[in-house]
Amino acid sequence: MKKGFTFVELLVSLIIIGLTFQIVVSVVFNSVESYKLSRVNMQNLYAESYVTLLYDILENELRYAGSGGELLKNLYLPKYTIDDEESYMPKGGKYTEVTDVLWLADSIDINEDSTSLVLYITYVVTYKNFFVRNTDGTYSPLYKGYVGNFGWTIIKNKLSSSAEGYFTRFAKLKVEKISGPDEFPGEIGPEDTFKIDEINLANQLKTLPLSDEDKYIYPLSKNSIDSVEYATSLFRQTKVVFEKEMGKIYIERFFPVLDLSQKHYRQDILENVKDFEVYALYYPNGEKKLSEIKNMSFDLSSIYALKFAVTWRSPWDDFEIKKTRIITLIPNL
Repeated sequence: MKKGFTFVELLVSLIIIGLTFQIVVSVVFNSVESYKLSRVNMQNLYAESYVTLLYDILENELRYAGSGGELLKNLYLPKYTIDDEESYMPKGGKYTEVTDVLWLADSIDINEDSTSLVLYITYVVTYKNFFVRNTDGTYSPLYKGYVGNFGWTIIKNKLSSSAEGYFTRFAKLKVEKISGPDEFPGEIGPEDTFKIDEINLANQLKTLPLSDEDKYIYPLSKNSIDSVEYATSLFRQTKVVFEKEMGKIYIERFFPVLDLSQKHYRQDILENVKDFEVYALYYPNGEKKLSEIKNMSFDLSSIYALKFAVTWRSPWDDFEIKKTRIITLIPNL
């Protein structure tokens, strides 16, 4: 006679199988939920970190907004053909890549249509001390102050930007201290005298004298980073581009110094962007899209800050993250 399972043994076996299956299902379910949560957290971290990076870059650039504005708004650049010394024209034509995008505070501009939003931030930082032309054609600092080594400068023909016929021009100069008690580079003053000639960019071994029209010389300042070619220049333009159809934000930096081997640098910042908006905050308590203000009669001097809003949409799940930041413009306006 064959021996089989008793009812009790069968019942116990079914209970054990049921408990085991329940444990397995619970483990799998918790693992799936944990994965979903981890993925959401990673999405949040991605969006938060890159939007924060964008805002940090904007805040760093906008702290210079308005710096050197009067030097840029009517800026000319030289015209020349390499290796043709006779082709060099010190005042060749408007530097339109700079002068055409200085709508707000002589530093900021915005263009928006159905396909893109482009924000421009352009500025130049010069040494606080600058040079004045003497009657004999030499130059001296206006007052006592530090000036480092320099080559690139912006030259004014008149001191006030509101004077009739005012213009500035971009030039590379050769500087030689010829007399005075102070050391250059360093703290120099009105008692120091300099011979300053313009370098012919068609052949940089050649120079030409400055004219009586070149009355005021503003040397471009440099920061302390020397390892990257562009990093030493404090004459720059930062362009933030939002491609609406692609849902992408990138930054393009333009360094207008003419003899750099590369002037444009692009950095992709964020994808899957649903919207990127720029608002102007103005006195007494107004808020309006910056691109709308550009197309209307508006008191631009009432704008004291810009408000940025990024809406990021997850490519995996149906959720969005919206982050805003307000950046004040007052310090340099």
